[in-house]
Amino acid sequence: MTSLWEALVTAALLGTERQAFTPPAEAGLLGELLSRLDAANPEAALLSAAATVSLHQQVGQLPAIARQPLPTACDLDDLPRCSPQSGHHLSLMLSGEYAKVLPEWLAAVAAVGQRVPESNLPALLDLGQRKTDLQTAIAPVLGKRGQWLAAQNPDWNFVTGTEEDTSWETGNRAARKALLSRWRSQDPERTRNALAATWKQETAAEKAAFLETFSTQLSLADEPFLELALSDRSKDVRRVAADLLARLPDSRLCQRMTEQVHRYIQIGSNQTLEVTLPEALDPELLRDGIEPKVPYNYSMGEKAWWLLQIVAATPLSVWTQTPCTPEALVQAAEQGEWMPVFWSGWKRATIRQRSPTWVPALLEVYLATTQDTAYLQDEDLQQLMALLPQAEQEALALNHLQLKGIEDSVALRLLYQMRSAWSIQLGRAVLDALYQYITVLEAQPLWHLLEALKEFALWISPSLLAEAVPLAAAIENRSNWVASTDQGCWSREIEKFLALLQFRQDMLQALTQQSE
Repeated sequence: MTSLWEALVTAALLGTERQAFTPPAEAGLLGELLSRLDAANPEAALLSAAATVSLHQQVGQLPAIARQPLPTACDLDDLPRCSPQSGHHLSLMLSGEYAKVLPEWLAAVAAVGQRVPESNLPALLDLGQRKTDLQTAIAPVLGKRGQWLAAQNPDWNFVTGTEEDTSWETGNRAARKALLSRWRSQDPERTRNALAATWKQETAAEKAAFLETFSTQLSLADEPFLELALSDRSKDVRRVAADLLARLPDSRLCQRMTEQVHRYIQIGSNQTLEVTLPEALDPELLRDGIEPKVPYNYSMGEKAWWLLQIVAATPLSVWTQTPCTPEALVQAAEQGEWMPVFWSGWKRATIRQRSPTWVPALLEVYLATTQDTAYLQDEDLQQLMALLPQAEQEALALNHLQLKGIEDSVALRLLYQMRSAWSIQLGRAVLDALYQYITVLEAQPLWHLLEALKEFALWISPSLLAEAVPLAAAIENRSNWVASTDQGCWSREIEKFLALLQFRQDMLQALTQQSE
């Protein structure tokens, strides 16, 4: 067969004009097929002969024999499968429609003790491999079938935890960071030892990325390694290490910052804050993560910026060792020219040290200022709000909503940061405020409000769907729109808002149906 194929290749290379092609003689059925080719058309005969011989070779190949043993069959004693309707909802979310609702669905399935349909397992496992933040929620709803299937594919080892050592040694940066994060939540010492063993070989970007995982279960046991990282040549590595050490009030870095605060700030007998700005940055302060240049979004001088960072890395307990409360200290800062320094520094320290006692005093200033974004970015606001119990978060947002209305940017920001299920009371208040804005006020399509509706539909209880439906009618019935396009904008966004609420209601109700 090899010589026959070589003869055809030679004829093709020479060309039928230089050497006439005659179909080769061959025994058996192959020879019979070749003999039927029309030699009067040599080009067609050559191509047909090549196609015939190629197909003959493929048909004649024997299938490979697998030598590895078959995997052990899956245990069929499993959790009940969710209803077909729930499986349909999952398919929609995995295809990208209503994808933001998936975490809620996964939690609800786990709560009722069900598992996902077998047909959805590959797509769900692929999603978990790409989105590490969903891995913890995915694992409980896979059932034994999903666990078994995940064990057959190394890409899905986030479920089984197998081949971790290989992933750490050969994986890309994202895979290695995800692995460190998983180790960190289970065994911080293992994470520390693994990174210490490869530290000198890692690039600066990898060092900084891997150090970020230490924020999980951070403790003083991490301090020696982080102090070592403070001496790294990379600015980003030093920045991450300093930020982590500043979260540990008993760390040596925090004690060094305390000494700096006592040098530059005095609390007077009448609860005033007396400030002396640092004249220069010494090498130790630079090593401890104090950035010399002011970021573009801070309106202050360099020395004030240095002091702000020192305050941010000082234990909050230093300030309350005096008779002063957080509220009194914030009020004292408001009386002087250094309010931005103190407020931003205390805000950073509160987030780092996760101190809920400082949050009300800091947010009171934020809510009272006319410059609502002067000191506080969305990420910081979310982290401050998250330190408060859910009931206190809602009370804060509800009070501001009732005072200012839903069109107020601060009210929207407060609502936007509470990314968990809202109470019936708060959800109803938001719906009432929306109805009031649409029917009574100008109802211009404020883009930040229309954008917020997409998030609100994730957190308002689906049980309020019937109370939300009148929003659509209110838009249709209103006649005095400022611009002809306003009604269309509102109609489209409210339609999407109601559709998402409807989907969530259907999704949760389907989980109460008979499982299989």
